Amino acid sequence: MVTRAIFGLLMVALGFGGSASAKPPDELVEIKADQGLEIRADRAYLLFRVKQLDGVRPLEPLLMRVPTEIEIERYEIAKSSAFAKQLPILNRQYERELKRYQSRGDNAAPAPQKPSIDSFAFVWDEIANLQDVDYGDAFLKTDDEEIFLVEAKPGEYILYGFTPSTGLPRLMFCLCLGTVGFTANAGEVTDLGYLISDFSLRGSTAPELEGRPGFSGTVRTARPDSLIPQTLSNTKIKAAQYRAIGRFFTPNAVNIDRLGPVPDVLGFAKGKVINPVTGEEVPDNF
Repeated sequence: MVTRAIFGLLMVALGFGGSASAKPPDELVEIKADQGLEIRADRAYLLFRVKQLDGVRPLEPLLMRVPTEIEIERYEIAKSSAFAKQLPILNRQYERELKRYQSRGDNAAPAPQKPSIDSFAFVWDEIANLQDVDYGDAFLKTDDEEIFLVEAKPGEYILYGFTPSTGLPRLMFCLCLGTVGFTANAGEVTDLGYLISDFSLRGSTAPELEGRPGFSGTVRTARPDSLIPQTLSNTKIKAAQYRAIGRFFTPNAVNIDRLGPVPDVLGFAKGKVINPVTGEEVPDNF
């Protein structure tokens, strides 16, 4: 299911921050403590913490909700319809390029390819399943950490990447080489623990990032002494059950890398994503 959905995610990833048409409603809504809290039965809630460390510049997480089968079907129908409308134009363009190619007689150059729906560039913007969490909207702040509570559409989620806190929704750092996913159920608060990230030219000082330079990130589950906001004291909270996600492709990232190892969940060996408990490879999503 994840493999097909990873391909389907490109319908929105391609349009992320770039579509000129009507913007679909946000699926991730940051909640502030002074706004009041009502746990809706038709929404999931994500709780996570960001440590405040000297010399560490946390990055905003980009979360992708895996498209449902119905959404993928809608996307495929819309793409097929758009391709059919554009096909006469694409065919004429192909014929012109083919004539130029044949007239040059340069067999070393790649020949133009006939239009196909697989190569058809298409942006579908009816859903917004790839979105960053704004670090300007913390639910609670302490001297040591900031706590975020996000209302979300229920479903399967992937920690897709990170982006600097600039207010611009751009995929600066894609976790294409290995990351984690989790399930967010309706009517529940899913505790993601700690999202740890940094951008450092010389190597991060965050202990979990092990001195990695450039963009880096990982996750850690909540500790027994991790702060739970008083507002949530009577709310059902479940720890996220992280799972490893194999490598995938995205066309619009500035940088690609992998999430740092996560104990008992995510590991790496010879460039492959592995389950560190069993040692088995996690399938790619190409």
